[in-house]
Amino acid sequence: LLKSLLKQVDRINTVSRDATINLKEFGIERDDIVLIENGIDVEYFKTGEMEDIKSALNIEKHRKLMGFFGRFMPEKGFRVLVEAFNLLFHDSSIDNDTLPIVVTYGWGGFIREEYEYIEQLGLSKYFVQQPATNQMPTKIKSLNVVAIPSLTEACPLLAMEVLCTKVPVIGTNCNGLREVLEGSPAFVAQVGSAQSLKECIVSFLVDDHLSQFKEYGETARNRFDVVKSSHKLKMTYEAMMSND
Repeated sequence: LLKSLLKQVDRINTVSRDATINLKEFGIERDDIVLIENGIDVEYFKTGEMEDIKSALNIEKHRKLMGFFGRFMPEKGFRVLVEAFNLLFHDSSIDNDTLPIVVTYGWGGFIREEYEYIEQLGLSKYFVQQPATNQMPTKIKSLNVVAIPSLTEACPLLAMEVLCTKVPVIGTNCNGLREVLEGSPAFVAQVGSAQSLKECIVSFLVDDHLSQFKEYGETARNRFDVVKSSHKLKMTYEAMMSND
């Protein structure tokens, strides 16, 4: 049905190289597929002031804060993040007092099941749930790192937002996400691997590469500016109208 429907449209817009490849592997072979990457309002992500999340949540001052903003669904990889923390917790060479606290934002999906799993593993101390937020610049800037352990993406906005706020990010090399993190100082784990994600967290704790992320921030703001995406979209419309 999807193949039949897509044959009726005048243009197909994909948002990443991986999405384009996926479409062609699905059997949609067309020469007029237009790749226009997602973009964000980079000026908005220059706003926002840091807030003292540690004091608000009664978290020890020495702890680093790791944010998770993904929806609680398998594709966002939250379970892999929990399993990575379980590996960290049981690694005798790592002082549990140095582990970061994961602050999760949002609700819905499988959050009850995920937090029950966290409790079963004895990791409740390291995970704190907060309501969904529309103050993304402030929340991101108030964290030490953002984890994006996704299993699959198309062209994720969150990774763009974090890089544009000059905050460290730990992601995976899953489709879509790997393109956004390409060329950045992001810590990149093998998709679906708790062990690889654990190693990235350890690397971050040893050296957060904060200066590199701050330096890359300007590149990110130029690269992910939605103005570029809208210009490409406008050109696509104009080309379609001229063909008519």
